[in-house]
Amino acid sequence: MEFDRHIKECHSENLPINKEIILSNWLEITNGLRKDYFDTIKKVAIKSREHKKMLNEIYSNIQGSLPLDYCSWRYQLLLENAQECIKALFDNGLFCSNHYKSLGNGYFDDVYTPNAVYLESHIVNLFNDFRFSCEQAIRTTEILKQIAIPIERMP
Repeated sequence: MEFDRHIKECHSENLPINKEIILSNWLEITNGLRKDYFDTIKKVAIKSREHKKMLNEIYSNIQGSLPLDYCSWRYQLLLENAQECIKALFDNGLFCSNHYKSLGNGYFDDVYTPNAVYLESHIVNLFNDFRFSCEQAIRTTEILKQIAIPIERMP
């Protein structure tokens, strides 16, 4: 899919987006919503919150953790050595992600966003959804407790 390829290329190569691709009809919806769609969402949301709470409790032992208000989508750490920590997790068969990319700085807009740039290079997002198990969260915590260097105060 051209949209997906383009977004990944822009992220990895730090290129501006092509507005024609972004505004194209890239979302493929072939069927309407199932009748029980919203009931299903409610049931899964309850299980999802329970799972996130369990994994977040495991992660809470890592230095550099942001307050839980910031950890509903992913569990976030603010670290001096974010890239080293990300590499260590991947080297150990685990996964995590960088912070989201700023929409400024030439990506969507030419506005310079220094706070977003700072966070992009210092936040580590740990997964707390169903793709991550308690065992993975424990291994992640064990690794990061050894190497993570928290940022005491934002510049």
